[in-house]
Amino acid sequence: MHHFCAICGVFISPSQAGLAGAPPESLEWYQILRAVQRMGSLPTAALSGLGYVDALGNITAPPGTGSSFLDENASVQTYAPFYDPETESWTFTIHGLCWEVLLQRIPAGMSDAIRSATVLHDVLYCSTWNRRFLRPGHDFGGAILFQKPVGDPIQAIIRQGYTHLLAEPSQYNCLDDLLRTVPNTGKPSALVHVSGRRGAFPASDILSCLPIEVVLIVLAYLPSSSIKALRTSSRSLASVTHPGSLPQHFWKTRFSLEFEMGFALPTRTDGYQNWREAYFAIRKSLHDPQGSEKLKSRRRIWDIVSVNAALIERYLKASTPAGVSCPQIDYSDSEPGFYGVEWLSSQFVSAALSTNSHDLLHFGTRSMYGRQITLPFQEADLLTVGISTVEFNSRQFVAGIRFTLIDGTTGKQHTHSLGYVSAFKEQVIELFQQRMIGIDLAVCAGGIMGMRMVLSNAFHVSRTTWMGSASPDGVEVSFGNLCFGNEANQLRLVAEFDPYNLSYQQFNRYLNVDFGGVCGQRLPHLTRVVAHMLIQSAPIIGLQFYYDDQQPLKFGGQGLIEISFLVDGPGGERITSATFEQASTVHGIVSLQLQTNHGRKVVFMANELAGPYVADISPRLRLPGHKGIKYTKQTLQAPEGQGIVGFTSVLEASSGSFQTLGLQCEATGLRPTSAAELSTINTSRPSAELASSLGSQLAGEASKGCTGYTSATLHKVKRIRFSRGGEDRPRLSNEISGLWLEYSDTWQSAIVGQWISEDGGFDLADGEAITGIAFWSSKSRICHNERYPLGRLVRMEISTNLRCEMYPTVNTLSADEYTVLRFRENSIEILSQVVWAFNDAWDFVRIISTPKSTARDLILWHNTNYLEVYPWIVPEKAFWKLNDTDNLASITCFRHPAYQYTISGMQLTYQSGHTLDIGFVNPRHLSSQVPFQPDDTIDKIQLFATSRGLFDISFFCTNKQTEATTTRAFSDTASSHMAPGANDAPDGIDTHTIDIARRNYHYFSTAGYQREDQDIGEGVVVGLWGFDWAEKGLLVGLVLLQESCQMNECLITERE
Repeated sequence: MHHFCAICGVFISPSQAGLAGAPPESLEWYQILRAVQRMGSLPTAALSGLGYVDALGNITAPPGTGSSFLDENASVQTYAPFYDPETESWTFTIHGLCWEVLLQRIPAGMSDAIRSATVLHDVLYCSTWNRRFLRPGHDFGGAILFQKPVGDPIQAIIRQGYTHLLAEPSQYNCLDDLLRTVPNTGKPSALVHVSGRRGAFPASDILSCLPIEVVLIVLAYLPSSSIKALRTSSRSLASVTHPGSLPQHFWKTRFSLEFEMGFALPTRTDGYQNWREAYFAIRKSLHDPQGSEKLKSRRRIWDIVSVNAALIERYLKASTPAGVSCPQIDYSDSEPGFYGVEWLSSQFVSAALSTNSHDLLHFGTRSMYGRQITLPFQEADLLTVGISTVEFNSRQFVAGIRFTLIDGTTGKQHTHSLGYVSAFKEQVIELFQQRMIGIDLAVCAGGIMGMRMVLSNAFHVSRTTWMGSASPDGVEVSFGNLCFGNEANQLRLVAEFDPYNLSYQQFNRYLNVDFGGVCGQRLPHLTRVVAHMLIQSAPIIGLQFYYDDQQPLKFGGQGLIEISFLVDGPGGERITSATFEQASTVHGIVSLQLQTNHGRKVVFMANELAGPYVADISPRLRLPGHKGIKYTKQTLQAPEGQGIVGFTSVLEASSGSFQTLGLQCEATGLRPTSAAELSTINTSRPSAELASSLGSQLAGEASKGCTGYTSATLHKVKRIRFSRGGEDRPRLSNEISGLWLEYSDTWQSAIVGQWISEDGGFDLADGEAITGIAFWSSKSRICHNERYPLGRLVRMEISTNLRCEMYPTVNTLSADEYTVLRFRENSIEILSQVVWAFNDAWDFVRIISTPKSTARDLILWHNTNYLEVYPWIVPEKAFWKLNDTDNLASITCFRHPAYQYTISGMQLTYQSGHTLDIGFVNPRHLSSQVPFQPDDTIDKIQLFATSRGLFDISFFCTNKQTEATTTRAFSDTASSHMAPGANDAPDGIDTHTIDIARRNYHYFSTAGYQREDQDIGEGVVVGLWGFDWAEKGLLVGLVLLQESCQMNECLITERE
């Protein structure tokens, strides 16, 4: 197997030693390693000597820290990478030079190698890892690209131009040696002399009164980014700190360990050194593609070890957390002096995780130990609260908390600390005569990331800013609170910490979904539940809950799609049961159904059409010894007199998907379901079934497999709200993610699509109805099978009988970057439902039309079975007459932008001036127009098609008044193209003749092939339908009106 350095991430290349294990004489630096190992529960780790990976892939090194495999009579041993169950040891491999860079960055570790190795082992042990690759929260400066289980990473690094990863990162002896490795920078700029006298500056520039000597002392302690900010904010300081005027001792400070050039500090710093020249030469070399690869390699590793440098330095001092030890906390109220004490919990169960090679969770309980403090609020007032933080793998965590109180009698101040308190990493909040009544917490699996205090005075309750992580919001961050109120006389805070000896532990990672709050206080405010779905085999990774007057709560991870379920919490609706299906493998919970006391339910699963059993591949493989996946179904309900206030779940190690499901129940005063509420149960056709009948499978290509199906009625809509995407969400900010429809005849609303971020909407007046909807979808990918564009919604138009609304108002895409789907009401049909299916990649949106009367119906005819085979086709209907009075005046033809012979769309214009579009209509590609007289009747239509699509259309008309017959076509050359020798048109023109008067269809090709005539079906031909099939051009068919005579129960196919 491959071994990678746990510090820098570069491959530890095996040596070419023989099978006998003879040590090689010469190795590259990235082939020389050390092993950091801790056996069982020993308090310290061991650091091996310099070793290597032999030709068989074994980690080989002598056990002594100061020894080397090159030593005479060296005794070497092999180490098992990561966890070795036989010896119960954890071992991490690092490059020998990376260990040296670590000690150079943290000089305090040089005096005690064992202590340093122990702290490093703890850091690596607490870092996440996946499939034997450490994942500490960064990309190892680009080396993560080459961490593959197979192949030759060294050759891949060279081949892809990352050779600086292989450059030796050893420390320079002196500046002269360093400067010889960088490109010639030319003659350095001359020093700029700055007068000691200061000019006149505004009184607001408070730095103008400082002597230059004091300014230089201050600058020596500031990082360069802060100096730049100071020079920008102060003209006086900028005037005396020109880079050409700063002395050499200032530039030397830039090479301090914590500043930007610390990695280039040489071993020898005595005597005269031109630090200024070195600073600018190094900076230029780092940005030069031909610059020193050694410098780039050393800075990369230096930056990596600097991530946890402060943390390692703190733990090298072996400090202990403040507070009173509490190995076994008694949560009863039997302790003297604490009668009636209420123990509150932040409702979090959080822990790091450990897995085996198959990402299966182990069972057990995480070992922790507690520290506690008592705050006597009845005797003293709280003045300040300080939060100390520490950074671990680029993430900030709360390490300690310090309270300062003043005695109300003596006036003396007392400090009470809990955890690891440091004045250098502390944020302090002053209370200003306010009383602390609670603490909000932001928590992830690694610990507490942020805190803020809940304060109260005589007038209102407020919250401080977050202390700790500046922005604790994130995928795996949950929020809770400890609210103890104004009446608490004494407060005991208990914090849990990892033990000193971080032994190998086996435990489950639990997620506590406390959406109801204490005694169900949040339930009357619950308005929406959102399931976050990830992949088809293990779909559910998170749940999010929204409230009418509170911040939403999110539990678990961010999904690739979000499925919403509206809940009428203010109206008394409560979740009463949870039914789940669980796989016998790490797929875990494959479906979750929530039922409410109002008789409504929702099912969260990968795909309602495919069912949860798509994860079971065993029936197809039939491998010997392969065990099939078993599924169990279980329904959980709250005990009598209690309500569901939360869920619990064990999470899968790598993906975070739900593996189990449990309930949290409390007495909430849940009222029984009334008959009126049960009558509101939705008995309409399921959304998944509707979407399937419309061909939603089209959008399944190149997706992760999880699909959401939503639908809503378009009748009696009183308000339409729009949602767009957002950062790190399933849709982008310039895409429409969903609609929220509110109705005038019911309290129930409906969400179609994914509700992510509200971005406007509009109200409909009484009597105003939706009469047309158009969707603009981006052309992101051509479906391989159907050759039709897949994409996401970027724009939409909603028309009513009073107006037209466009969202967004500005179109950011060009005409060839989107497709348009139009749905229109007509004299026969109304728009009844919107269906929106979606997955992580695409959106599939359709509108269902239904007849206004059962006595009249529209039938769509085409000479093929396309409408049955491809139900996703959206036929756009246009009639010979509008409202039986507005006659057709003309039909305009539009050509395909890429294929000049292919028709992409048509525009029908009526005598009133009203127009209807069919297919892709772009004024830039207008071709020709066919006029019609008011008394014209279309008796026959001829369609001329090529392999690329529709080429021309001829209309044969008879005038009712004059009985004259005419033929009109978009092109007068269609017949000539049929003649032999015509070479200016596409080959193979086929003729499709639709004889409306004789009610038959005839096909003929230039190759002489023809089919048997077809009947066009029963009904009166009242218009055309068309559909732009992108690469296949425009499809055209007939619209037939069928009317039923209910008195005689007969079908009228023609009207006199």
